[in-house]
Amino acid sequence: MSAHISLTKDTRSISFDGMKIIYDSYGVGYHTLVFIHGWSCNRELWSEQEPIYNKYRSILVDLPGHGASEAPLNVDYNNEMFARAINEILQHERITQAVLIGHSMGGPIATMVLRLFPHTVSGIFYVDSFWKYPQAYLTLKEREELKAKLWDDEKFFSIISALFRDNDDMDNSVRNTVTKVMMTTPKHVRVSVVATDAVPHALGYDDVFNIPAVHVVSERYSNIDKMWLHHLPQLHLAVWREAGHFLQIENPEALNKLVNKFLVDNNLLQNLS
Repeated sequence: MSAHISLTKDTRSISFDGMKIIYDSYGVGYHTLVFIHGWSCNRELWSEQEPIYNKYRSILVDLPGHGASEAPLNVDYNNEMFARAINEILQHERITQAVLIGHSMGGPIATMVLRLFPHTVSGIFYVDSFWKYPQAYLTLKEREELKAKLWDDEKFFSIISALFRDNDDMDNSVRNTVTKVMMTTPKHVRVSVVATDAVPHALGYDDVFNIPAVHVVSERYSNIDKMWLHHLPQLHLAVWREAGHFLQIENPEALNKLVNKFLVDNNLLQNLS
């Protein structure tokens, strides 16, 4: 497909567990890229990747509880639920092969999609992500303290501010866009996601997935869980020095170039039509 052809965006919805889930679909075909946003974010923060999803069959998801998707109360917004919602979209679109691109929390969600539906995933591109949520290592007491903190808007705002570099030279409009998106995510959703008591789908030591994978990571999060490399032995790390958390916005041209290289080098491009 020519890089000069822009694909038409079609905003669609599905019903998942009684919730309306919104996503953008670009192009046609049974092989696709799937963009998975981070905690308290939404598909809007992939706007700088437009050259990618205007070139390849792509799906941009608003996870349950985020963005334009519905956010009912009394729902446990956990990893496995998000993964099943994504798979529901893939089923609805009749997708047989997907390359997942996950930022931050979107990374372990992408991994969960792989674990639950391995025959669907042909590659994963992680953006400043992690093997497990950092909160997964907290004690129950620490988790309760975190819940209380996340209900407080001022404290939540301070958590958002810490995601940027101290000497951040990004345009203020970018910082403001990220902050606005994260602050407008419903409180009960942002709390549930990171303070859930749900036990993830069990992963055995012999569960090894031999698919191509890349992790573009800031120096702050580059000391990754070694189990990640065990379960994804083809995982390649690319550490970006002096970077904040939103690599896809801070340096989109470089990230888009790496995504394209990942697809071409691993012969994934032929699956995207």
